[in-house]
Amino acid sequence: MANFDDKVVYKLLEREDQRALHTGVLRLHKVKGDTGGWTIGGVARRKNPAWPGWKLVDRGERKLSVLMPYLKIFYRRNYWDKVKAGMMPDDLALPVFLFAVVSGTGRAALTLQIAVGASPDRQIGPKTMSKVSKMVVGRIIERMGMAKIMFYRDLVNRRPSSRKFLRGWINRSTSDIDLQQTINL
Repeated sequence: MANFDDKVVYKLLEREDQRALHTGVLRLHKVKGDTGGWTIGGVARRKNPAWPGWKLVDRGERKLSVLMPYLKIFYRRNYWDKVKAGMMPDDLALPVFLFAVVSGTGRAALTLQIAVGASPDRQIGPKTMSKVSKMVVGRIIERMGMAKIMFYRDLVNRRPSSRKFLRGWINRSTSDIDLQQTINL
């Protein structure tokens, strides 16, 4: 079963603020068209105004080493634990967690359920985990990738202003797929 540790947050930062991994300094930024507003380390202020790390950020703190404990607690409590990633095989936990951060825990759970053929209730429980245990992880990840792409396509159709993010979302959706493993399935 997968463990939540610094490596999980570093993997998230590879997608959210890769420069911070090299410089040790997180970037506070705001992307035009992104509904989250000001963001640091993937934490969007508009969606997470009570995150304790904002007090440090507001005083000018940007060091990854200082903010890492706040990021770890935030991501473990709000995403990792909610999608039950710790109960999943290592190779599946990270993609489910990363998608939960981007799309929400309910959407990540639903996408996993679609991929494994479980009843879609947006909650990962024993029935979903039973289905997970009976499938090859590479196949689950492949199916999740396709479900994510369809989700993003529908999102852009509903909210055309999001079109500029579509290529990045598709790249993220397919980056978890191990093509060699998929070929061998």
